[in-house]
Amino acid sequence: RENFKYFLDGIMPVCEKYQIKMAVHPDDPAWDVFGLPRIVTCEEDLLKIASLNDSIYNGFTFCTGSLGSNLNNDLPKIIRNPKIAERIHFAHIRNIKYENDDLFHEVSHLSSDGNFDMYEIIKALIEMGFDGVIRPDHGRMIWDEQARPGYGLYDRALGVAYLNGLWEAIKKADQARRLQTDRFPAGTFSKEATLWREIQKRTLAEPEWIHFGAGNLFRAFPARVLQEAIEQGTQTKGVLAVEGF
Repeated sequence: RENFKYFLDGIMPVCEKYQIKMAVHPDDPAWDVFGLPRIVTCEEDLLKIASLNDSIYNGFTFCTGSLGSNLNNDLPKIIRNPKIAERIHFAHIRNIKYENDDLFHEVSHLSSDGNFDMYEIIKALIEMGFDGVIRPDHGRMIWDEQARPGYGLYDRALGVAYLNGLWEAIKKADQARRLQTDRFPAGTFSKEATLWREIQKRTLAEPEWIHFGAGNLFRAFPARVLQEAIEQGTQTKGVLAVEGF
């Protein structure tokens, strides 16, 4: 880690001058191999690296496969750490499946095929304002493809489509939620619910409108007229709908 700090301190002035975002990749896998030191394996390691140099250009590649090789890592939680989120400049998104604590293999990007909740991972990135680059990372060899091991083109293309779909769906759901919140501030629904309960009580106590054939009424013009009258305050009661059978 001391060597890494020496490296960061040496390059950060140039990175800041030319706005070059450095993004260290996590150790893969997140455990010792042949005695080599591992310094990027978990949330604590990422925070320590961030503390080595305060520059925002000292950042991370958030690789789900590498960090996910440590079963103790909660990937969405790590992303939602503000001190880490602001430094995620690049994201490698892939899924893996564990057979046991010491054995895993890469699978398709679908959440259901592996151990990662890909929806929650993408959602966390969006929530924390990620605006960097995402790639589908590794891909299997499918449909008789012959390619460099771990980088099957077809599987990565499927991964891109899947991740794009998640991103669009989450963004649109968030936009709809924000629009709903803007239109109906906190407490709106409880106030309206109270109003409708009062209208219901008055209607049952002293009915003015009675309609035979409920199925017809609530697909018809009169229902719209009464609704508008209630909303405008010119009508304070609803209608009793009665079935004739």
